[in-house]
Amino acid sequence: MKTQKYIYKWIGLNHQGIKIKGKLHALNSEHAKQILQKQNMAVLTTRKAIQVKFYLFNKKISAREISIFLRQLSTLICTGIPIISALQILLENQKKIQLHQLINDLIAAIKSGQTLSFSLQHYPNYFNALTRHLIKIGEQSGTMDVMLTRIADQKEKQIQIKESIQLALLYPTVITFISAIMTVVMLVLVIPKFAELFETFHGKLPYFTLKIIQLSAFFRCSIPYFFFTVILLTPVLMWSRHYFKYHLITDKLLLTIPLLKEFYLKILSANFSRVFAVMMCSGIPITDAMKLLKDLSPNSLYQQAITQLTFEITSGQRLYDAMRRCAFFPDLLIQMIKVGEESGTLDTMLAKSAEFYESDINQSVSHFTQLLEPLIIIILGVLIGGLVIAMYLPIFKLGTVI
Repeated sequence: MKTQKYIYKWIGLNHQGIKIKGKLHALNSEHAKQILQKQNMAVLTTRKAIQVKFYLFNKKISAREISIFLRQLSTLICTGIPIISALQILLENQKKIQLHQLINDLIAAIKSGQTLSFSLQHYPNYFNALTRHLIKIGEQSGTMDVMLTRIADQKEKQIQIKESIQLALLYPTVITFISAIMTVVMLVLVIPKFAELFETFHGKLPYFTLKIIQLSAFFRCSIPYFFFTVILLTPVLMWSRHYFKYHLITDKLLLTIPLLKEFYLKILSANFSRVFAVMMCSGIPITDAMKLLKDLSPNSLYQQAITQLTFEITSGQRLYDAMRRCAFFPDLLIQMIKVGEESGTLDTMLAKSAEFYESDINQSVSHFTQLLEPLIIIILGVLIGGLVIAMYLPIFKLGTVI
């Protein structure tokens, strides 16, 4: 069972006698003092933070923050600073409580005799198997700064692609949400008022107006059932996210729907090429690299394809020949790998493939955004405009309706 830690505020003096303050996770006040004393801090006061503030600070460390941390650590080590001193510098300048605690734990683990790569195993959500493996190689070969830089570069590329996709989806998501809210407000609040007004008319309402009024009545009657269904289905959907067949279905859909498949394969190919290139540059054997690629792949079907590649490579097949038998690897990527294997420049060809697919993804996202904007405006205009026109049609025809 994981021991409960709390946030403690502290005030102390550093080795230069300068008064500083901060926050840290600890089991109790004595534990907090021990942590600070290990950092050569003269403790003046420690007190437990208010419980409400614990939740305010209880946020995960983002992938970008991890990337920045690795980049900063690489820069410090490159200048010849020992790893513990480098971590101490990062600790003193770290404001986020979670990352502060992580660095503090790493310092304590290294001081106890553990290596950095071994210490990172306690944080698998932030440092994957590739990161730990490359750092281990850096520790053994004395190229820690180089490995950290490669890891940071690879993570930054992945973050850039992810953020570009999120940014492209932000606009349609916001517009869709706003239009949905406006539609619900009109159906629930506005249209019933018009319906009450039209009841005083002594004529036949236009067909379009009548259907919108009927839709409004049906929607208002269905709201309780809708919320009841959502309440019942939410736990089921949350549970199904952790169920293997659910992920298998979603993974299959991503690689089946025509347009979505093409774009998703570009993302997988970019990630495959970039990570594979980093491993080749670091001297990792190709069979070991395949095992790491399998573990890092976000799609279960793609993992199965990489497993098949590993089997065929182990049996003596060339990589590009094995890739030709799988539909998940584009022809361009296979050609680049073939050139790289035959010329002995596999790492270079993989890096160029990654750059090509990353550029292609950015262009696809840009084109998608440009095409989607006018389409959303048209849909929004038809939806909201149609409701407004339906309500004003009887007023436009007062001479025949009243």
